[in-house]
Amino acid sequence: MDSSEPSAKKSKKSKSFQHQWYDDNPEWRTWVKECLSDSEKFLCVICNENLACGRFEIDRHSKTKKHLENLRVYSFKNSSFPNVVLPEISSSVCSQLDSSSSLSSSELQFNERVKAAEIQFATLIAQNNIPLSTAPQILKLFQSIGKEPAVLQKMTVGKTKATGIITNVVSVRESERIVENVQKTKFSIQVDETTDITNDKWMTLMVRYVDPNTLTVNNELLKLLHLDGTDGSAKRLFEQFCDALARLGIPLEQIIGLACDNASVMVGKNNSFKILMTQQIPNLRTLPCICHSLALASKEACSKIPVEVHDFVANIISYINNSPKRSAIFAEFQECYEEKPITKIVRFAGTRWLSRQIAITGFLNNWRAIEACLIYQSLEKREKGDDLLAILQKPSTKAYLLFLQCVLKSFNEINAHFQGSNTLVHELQPRSMKLLLQFLQRFMDPLMLKPETFYDNVHNINFEKVSNQLKLFEVDVGPDCREYLLLQQKSGVPESIIEQVRNDCLNFLVTASIEIRRRLPIDDPFLSDLTVFAKETALFDPDRNSSFSKVENTCHALKVPGGRLIQEK
Repeated sequence: MDSSEPSAKKSKKSKSFQHQWYDDNPEWRTWVKECLSDSEKFLCVICNENLACGRFEIDRHSKTKKHLENLRVYSFKNSSFPNVVLPEISSSVCSQLDSSSSLSSSELQFNERVKAAEIQFATLIAQNNIPLSTAPQILKLFQSIGKEPAVLQKMTVGKTKATGIITNVVSVRESERIVENVQKTKFSIQVDETTDITNDKWMTLMVRYVDPNTLTVNNELLKLLHLDGTDGSAKRLFEQFCDALARLGIPLEQIIGLACDNASVMVGKNNSFKILMTQQIPNLRTLPCICHSLALASKEACSKIPVEVHDFVANIISYINNSPKRSAIFAEFQECYEEKPITKIVRFAGTRWLSRQIAITGFLNNWRAIEACLIYQSLEKREKGDDLLAILQKPSTKAYLLFLQCVLKSFNEINAHFQGSNTLVHELQPRSMKLLLQFLQRFMDPLMLKPETFYDNVHNINFEKVSNQLKLFEVDVGPDCREYLLLQQKSGVPESIIEQVRNDCLNFLVTASIEIRRRLPIDDPFLSDLTVFAKETALFDPDRNSSFSKVENTCHALKVPGGRLIQEK
């Protein structure tokens, strides 16, 4: 090619708008905007012009005479001289520069776009079966990332990448943070065993501690420990537990409390996990699950009520709910008797500790509709319906259910109270004693419950001794049950049936009281001292010497600093 011949023109490379330019030139944010109609141009809101994109182009435009003059005019317009007459700037530019301006047609279109985005977001939640309670957190995350749209546009997260980030970044860092915290502060450990669907055994290690940096109470997963399925003894569990803490560099001495279920391998008297832990940590405070303890006490007490009653409640609910036809017939009877709400009766589940009383309450609320439904099934020559109807029409059946509805409410209230996420350990001892007294006051002689003698001898009182109890017909079985039994007695029901019902109810109360005394910390001195941390005591107790004494006892029991307290004058 001849050197004198002009070379072919190189094609000009187009430049698209980049939000990263703002990082190096933050002053551009006020007047450089992306052109929505052309990605290869930018909008100068000062000059109200779309110009070619590029760092050099923007910098060159900012130094032009026209731009500097428009910038001066805009500066005057927004100064403290409102009476100065200046050249008009287009309304579209003003709306972008002044976010406080009144709504315009473009603003209304923006609101419509917001609504469309909300619909898309809600659809995403529904399509992927995401819990609705997490929607606000997800939206806040989008809004936070969306402050830099370029970052959001550049994000790429698929299944594999998300798994890798969670496993190799988030999980590792969170584990390190938790370990760093518990290495330098005292904490309680919550231990529970479980078996997954592949029959592998796991142990969850949850830690509860006060964050030394924020002073907030945290309850977090420290480790999910895979167990040896061939040996489930307490000794083997303890060895694996200690090995896991050693690998994390957490000394056993940092543990001040152990929470676990009531299995014998965990809290038994001989060679249990609790015993092995106590041998290593003499000042360890062990607290079996209070909710599980309440459920066990309730279950043992319910065994004193004829099993026929419990089976009847379970069978009648299954009989109605398991058949679409019978469910529809039952719903018609509910509507006829105006039973509200017209819904399926809740099924009792043994592993759902609050469901027994709820199921019985729902059963009693629909009593007339259930009876009518069974009579209808009996007329249809349904043998199963005949058997259930016969049990329902026994005078004792409803009496037992009315009694259980009343007394199980006390179990449910305290159980639900301690299932919350709040720190309520300071309420455990007084609430346990209150529950015991609620049951004892129903059947015990008031002379046995005098405060001056009761609290000191609570473990020595024989609840089963007849001389310590009220007379059978003075036992409190609840107002509804009492009225029902009186009505049945007037209607000619044999006295023996009434007496049997009352006797079974008495046995329930006695057993419940014995189980509460055995399983709950009704007089634990350590938990009793913790009542000083209740806000009404900590703030308003006039006996400050007693309060400080309880705090000192707590610190001494846990072997933690704080024995020397500053006394109030």
